[in-house]
Amino acid sequence: MSKVKITANKEGKVVVLKSEASKNGKTYGYFRVEQPRFSAEGGFAKISRISALVTMTKEELELLNPSAGQELDGKIIVIESFEKKPGFQEKKAGAEGNVLKSGGQTIFRGTAFTTKMDAKDVLIQHDAVTVAVSAEDSLN
Repeated sequence: MSKVKITANKEGKVVVLKSEASKNGKTYGYFRVEQPRFSAEGGFAKISRISALVTMTKEELELLNPSAGQELDGKIIVIESFEKKPGFQEKKAGAEGNVLKSGGQTIFRGTAFTTKMDAKDVLIQHDAVTVAVSAEDSLN
């Protein structure tokens, strides 16, 4: 089974509680999980880190008592949507690249932690054109 690792923030805190109670009267908090992801495309392979926030009630967080380095069964998936959802950002071509669109609509991208090991990324194909360069052309 796959694992994700709980991480601490810059101040060394693992759990961050939201300051106000929600509409249902409960207080919620979250912690961050991280997982390495292997990808290979166009003859190049790399390992990157993907992360997500896990939200729980204050009571559930106290029961779990998450700590930095603790591993949980599950995985992190990428979810893309045409809707701007909480935690989603515009999908870009690289860290500083253009915002990617599909059919003129902006694509938003987020991540989620799941214990469903058969869950898959939900990706939207963008309209950006990529230029193929042969290995011979790149040497000249």
